[in-house]
Amino acid sequence: MSEEAPAAAPPEPPKQPRSRFLAWLALRPFKVLALLCLLLWVPGILSLPALDRDESRFAESSRQMIDTGNIIDIRFGQVPRYKKPVGIYWAQAATTGLAGHV
Repeated sequence: MSEEAPAAAPPEPPKQPRSRFLAWLALRPFKVLALLCLLLWVPGILSLPALDRDESRFAESSRQMIDTGNIIDIRFGQVPRYKKPVGIYWAQAATTGLAGHV
């Protein structure tokens, strides 16, 4: 009474991707990730204003600093402007001087 073991079923062929698009995605994971990041980044960056609301105050304070020659006591009109490090104003003043708009 020897029973023979049932014959093993042939191995299943590897499953094919459902579509060409999925196959394309699978072959380009970094490109797909970059595209996904770009699609998620663009709406947020486009909603930001072109200039910060303080940008004009920085420029005016730097202009006033150049006009008065006072590079230590930075003012916006008559009000002291000590909200940011002085290097920002110095960099803007130096750039303005190099551009020749003094």
